[in-house]
Amino acid sequence: MKQTFLFTVAITILFNVLTSVSFAQDREKISDSTKSGNMVVIVSDIESDKGSIMLALYDSKENYQTGKASFSQKINISNGKAQHVFAMIPYGEYAIKYYHDENLNGKLDTNLFGIPKEGYGFSNNAAGNFGPADFEDARFIFNTSKQNVELSIQ
Repeated sequence: MKQTFLFTVAITILFNVLTSVSFAQDREKISDSTKSGNMVVIVSDIESDKGSIMLALYDSKENYQTGKASFSQKINISNGKAQHVFAMIPYGEYAIKYYHDENLNGKLDTNLFGIPKEGYGFSNNAAGNFGPADFEDARFIFNTSKQNVELSIQ
């Protein structure tokens, strides 16, 4: 009985050690700040070429929630699409918010009830409930020398 208990404890400790090493190695691959690449962001399903797409890239949940973008860009629209290359972006975890600024006033216009009157969206085409999508739903891993991120206007 005592040997079974000790064996179980030893296996549990070994499993926990191996699991934590594995997760640490995976996290290291994801957030290797010494590596970077080009992130090609493509927004499609834009109803008109009027105005521009306002794009914001966030590198953490905190920045996503506070609106402090790591990178941002105003993108011209052509034939219902907009594209931008963020060059030399460090590998890591990101989320994107974007909207179609049709009247070029620099903000997402809403009606009296706060419902957007202009197209908008989030990475992974995540949807929000009475506000922006959660970071967890919008986040994605960027860890290649060139990665396309395709988005659709809601």
